Amino acid sequence: MLAFPQRPGKPNPAAPVFQGPARLLLAAHTVVGFLVGAAFPALYILDGLRSGDTTGVAAAAPHAFLLAAQVFTEGLTAAWPWRFSLPVRVAVPVMYSARRMFAAGEWLRQEMDEKRGVLDVAPRRLVAGRVLAVANLAFWGANLFAFLVPFYLPRALQRYYCGSNGADGSDCTTRTRGSIDDDDGVDKKDS
Repeated sequence: MLAFPQRPGKPNPAAPVFQGPARLLLAAHTVVGFLVGAAFPALYILDGLRSGDTTGVAAAAPHAFLLAAQVFTEGLTAAWPWRFSLPVRVAVPVMYSARRMFAAGEWLRQEMDEKRGVLDVAPRRLVAGRVLAVANLAFWGANLFAFLVPFYLPRALQRYYCGSNGADGSDCTTRTRGSIDDDDGVDKKDS
């Protein structure tokens, strides 16, 4: 690939970013994401089709489509890890989650619309749609801003740039301005 090519000496592209107990937490996070983002919205959409609530189905469908597209794209990048470098594979959930925030916000806006309560929609569907929209906005917002951006993305980039042992920081050396100046033998702090 052109962006972030795989190079010799880089870590195994198929190896997971998180290992040990953190991997178990990631698995639990994935299960909750599946329930909140896929299973419950799918049931909501199917119930909406059965009951004739086209407005609720139309509001939830973009979110469900984005999640399905993300799962498909992540499946492609995981199936051929030697074709897609780690930064490219990490960019998939980050970009989809960022876009999903807009879809979930629009879903919530449509569910909270005053006209929605006037339509011939069962009260349980109104409550279920609003709860699902809020839950998805909260979960995917936390996923993006409390996990993907502060933990997953930096750890993956560190592993890509620092090598196989980059997770503990032992392989990675950082050079400060002072160490560069010391290497030149010239003290540029005074100039």
